[in-house]
Amino acid sequence: MTEIEIVEATVNGLPVAVAQVPWARVAAGVLEVGAGHACDPVGGEGLAHVTEHVRAAVAGAVAGIRVTGVTEPSVTRYTASAPAPDALALARTLVTVLAPLPHDARTHAAEVNAVLVEMARTGAQPRLRIAPAAVVRALPGAEQAMLDRADESSVRGITAEQVRDFTAAQHPSSSLLCLVSAHAPESVLREVSERQADSAGSEHAPAFPRVPDAARNAAAPMSPEPALVLVAESVRGGDLAVARDLAFEVLFRSGGLLDSLAADAGLAGIGFSRLPGRRSDVGVLAWRPAHAEQADEFVGSLTKALDGAAVSEADIERARARRRGALAFEQQSAPGLARQLAAYLAGRAAWPDAECYVRAGLRPIRDCVAEVLATASLWLLTEESAEKVWASS
Repeated sequence: MTEIEIVEATVNGLPVAVAQVPWARVAAGVLEVGAGHACDPVGGEGLAHVTEHVRAAVAGAVAGIRVTGVTEPSVTRYTASAPAPDALALARTLVTVLAPLPHDARTHAAEVNAVLVEMARTGAQPRLRIAPAAVVRALPGAEQAMLDRADESSVRGITAEQVRDFTAAQHPSSSLLCLVSAHAPESVLREVSERQADSAGSEHAPAFPRVPDAARNAAAPMSPEPALVLVAESVRGGDLAVARDLAFEVLFRSGGLLDSLAADAGLAGIGFSRLPGRRSDVGVLAWRPAHAEQADEFVGSLTKALDGAAVSEADIERARARRRGALAFEQQSAPGLARQLAAYLAGRAAWPDAECYVRAGLRPIRDCVAEVLATASLWLLTEESAEKVWASS
């Protein structure tokens, strides 16, 4: 990234990273707001999701730039891109997401309906329930166990006033903004500063739940089909972000260590999820078991792999090459670089330098593999029950 200038700043309380990419043909940005569906009030489940849709629609109308969003437990993430000459308009658009501007009844009704359509579409894909069902049982205190409790009734009950109040409660310091364009960082930061002065929220973001609702989690839907599911957590912190990322690559990718051990036991893969949070990542791998002996064989292999010694140097070198290649490829696009900068600012990833994957030592990577495996547990989920088959400790 030697030809890319990156400037970090705090603008009226808002952490901002601006990258100037001289050859960029488009401008792109990511805004992460520090509140997600875990901040929904009791009786107002779905408020964060409706707010995401409304704010994207209102902000997008500022300069005709399409904004898309996704609501997670702890954050709501907005992304947008525009032709290179419209970089400053893009900056204005994303900052406007933070402003509690009024919206009309037609916009509100349309976005509530869009949320309901999205909920119906995802609800029609029962395999999407497997990862949440496993996490709430394997890691009941984790942020990723804070399930979205919205239903049609609660979403239809959300008012425009609630959306404005929820938006107004977002203090800039709990959010972050990343912008990539061919423009000089100074001009982009100036635009952000002028718009952000009108968008500052209250001094405190909405209260984030300290613990998930254990009683409601216990009643969460099980898997729609029998599934053998492994859940493991990687807690962030320290200087091991790259080693932890490579450990995840070694363990959880399709054809990685865990998938290979499962294949040796005759298990057919269903899917993989990597669930990010503020303090940790949770990995979930699911397989379709044909008979009990397969699970027993898999458990035996897992036990042998616990110390990380099962990870060969060749496994690690392949993981390095994949992650380095993926990072370098993503940096070729403005949206990709914006996503990388957002992950860095949020503490989910190291500074986006592809060469850091070459420099990471074998021992730290193996230590991180062992650290993740030490949190692992294996569950047999059916439509009626969740049974812990194995745990590392």
